[in-house]
Amino acid sequence: MSKKRDDRTHDEKLTALREEFGRTKECARSSGLINDCSINAICKAAGVERLLVLGHRELKKTPEITAAYRKVGDDIKEFRAGFSQKKEISEDKVRIKQLEDELDAVKLSVGPMIKEKAYLELLSEECPKKLEREKNRVTELQARLIHLENESMSTPKPSKVANNLNIVRTIISPDKFRNVEGHYKFGNERYEEEAWKKSYSKLELALSRKLAMRLYILVGLPCAGKSTWAEESVLAGDRHPVIFDATNLERFERAKLVHSLQRFGDLPKACVYFDTDMETIRGRNRDNRSSDRQLTDDVLSMKLQQLEKPDPYDETWIDQLIIVRQP
Repeated sequence: MSKKRDDRTHDEKLTALREEFGRTKECARSSGLINDCSINAICKAAGVERLLVLGHRELKKTPEITAAYRKVGDDIKEFRAGFSQKKEISEDKVRIKQLEDELDAVKLSVGPMIKEKAYLELLSEECPKKLEREKNRVTELQARLIHLENESMSTPKPSKVANNLNIVRTIISPDKFRNVEGHYKFGNERYEEEAWKKSYSKLELALSRKLAMRLYILVGLPCAGKSTWAEESVLAGDRHPVIFDATNLERFERAKLVHSLQRFGDLPKACVYFDTDMETIRGRNRDNRSSDRQLTDDVLSMKLQQLEKPDPYDETWIDQLIIVRQP
């Protein structure tokens, strides 16, 4: 009795191989036996010549078909190698990883909205207080002006001399408000909102002092070196430095912050940009941060996409641009 002729096209045979490969993969995963997924078994079940899949036979007129058969064989071998080394991840674990990545992305996207909400709430609380302070300030300035006008006729104007101030450095960072009962809280909406609200409030309070001050707004990715610079940098001694230590990645965020401080007239503003490469940032995130403070590579990459480098030609509030690069 002659063997029945196989009239299937090569595309149909390849489809049969792929279907059988998918079925036997699941069998091997369920049983834990690698031989449940083998080239011999798959070729036999699909009715395809084993030599084609192993790459030992070529179809000279159709090399692309030959390559397609070999690709199936390579995929089977790759699966078996991964299975043997226990690198094959179950579908459930893959889905869990996808969900974790999606959760990180959601937390990151919610961040700007949390900042916006905290900022608006602070404005709503501070507006009546600001109005009263401005009224008192106008009255005080008017009285002072009258006093100076009366004295100017008899008192010579003082000459300009070097101002030997006892400089006080003030550093304000949302990160300092993320430690709650000894635990670092990042990404939690309630704690993020509270951290930014406290930061804005503390910044307003610091700038309300009757001192000659300069505001330093730091811009850079997490682990770029901002906090170290804020603590250790050598700054100009003509004014008291107030340093706002946050990522401040987006141009709109920076403009909104500066706009909220318009009432502080005599306040030069320096923008400090940290040009730190991603390899250094990832290394610091991995080696220098505790486990509860570490960010995933995906979050760092998304932060990088959000980063808008400061440009004093576009951001006209910048009186001085300082660029900090790694040695």
